[in-house]
Amino acid sequence: MADEVLKVPFECATGKNAFLIHVRVDDKPVLPILDTSSPETVLQPGILGINPAELARDQRLHAAGALRTNVINREVELRVGNMTWKRWPVKVMDQSQVLSAYLDNPDGVLGLDFLQEFSSVMFDLEDKTVTFNRPRGQNKRHLFGNLRRLNFAVKNGHYILNDIALERVSGHSVEFATGDQSCKVRVAFLETVLVSNGEPVGPSNRNLLAKWSESIPLVSEILKRKDAFGSLKSLIYTLIAPEGRKGLQLREQLTLLWSADPADKAAVGHTGFGLPMQLAGQLSDVQYRNLSVSLDHSISKIMLQILYIQDGRRWKTLGSFVIGSKPNGDYEFYIVPRSLLDQIVVSKKEQEKSNK
Repeated sequence: MADEVLKVPFECATGKNAFLIHVRVDDKPVLPILDTSSPETVLQPGILGINPAELARDQRLHAAGALRTNVINREVELRVGNMTWKRWPVKVMDQSQVLSAYLDNPDGVLGLDFLQEFSSVMFDLEDKTVTFNRPRGQNKRHLFGNLRRLNFAVKNGHYILNDIALERVSGHSVEFATGDQSCKVRVAFLETVLVSNGEPVGPSNRNLLAKWSESIPLVSEILKRKDAFGSLKSLIYTLIAPEGRKGLQLREQLTLLWSADPADKAAVGHTGFGLPMQLAGQLSDVQYRNLSVSLDHSISKIMLQILYIQDGRRWKTLGSFVIGSKPNGDYEFYIVPRSLLDQIVVSKKEQEKSNK
């Protein structure tokens, strides 16, 4: 079978060392930068008719998890030349400040996720064309992330997901493994610390927070924002097997299951991916959310967090928590059983069938 070949023209950005290509998003003309340094495709909010104010609301929605930038996750129909992707994942983010340096008014970036659809990419600088090539029928993009319908309820103090009662994590750590047992990861839970204006609320946590700021860049980043009031909890992910393996990445997918905030009513069921995190032996992550100045009026939320191991282009489900962020700033973690997790995440075979 002959390879699939996609050949399209590109433009050189005015006064910049960057390539621009014309694509269509939801049948609208869009001009992104072809950016190998961006792991994902990112679009300006106006391209999808999104008010930039919605980005701030989305940040609050994901405040219990790891999506820490003003970003909305969407799926669009992407057409490049004669090839079409019906459900292409994009990040919607206000990049006005960065893109203002370009006189060509680009609409975002077409990232490395697009290039990884192909086995080879060749630029012809004289003809100003770029040729993408891949074996026919090959789809290199990961097919994880689509979830079946979720039924969540709280009954008699128990979290019920798809009619299964979840067990609350009572220890200081848990271990997860991929379905084929090829990767095992230990998740350790550190303390929950309340902060205000970049400082710990409790003086006893001052040394702990200083240590975290030095060893966990994300903690330092959060504190620099000097939020009026917030709650952060650090987690340590340790790769147990394969020991010493490099090149693995941890990805997390967050879905809002419930919120006490009426403004979140329409956002229940909204899902999105955090950025990839290198899992070279061990990595640190932080659960963080803004709180109102008075804890008596703080809002609680319940999120579904699914963890994936990404090894190059291969994705595997690792494990999952349901995370309850309480009005007092604390967090509760509940383990989603492996059997339930396998039912929730749509399989590769099923996604390929639905995409045809």
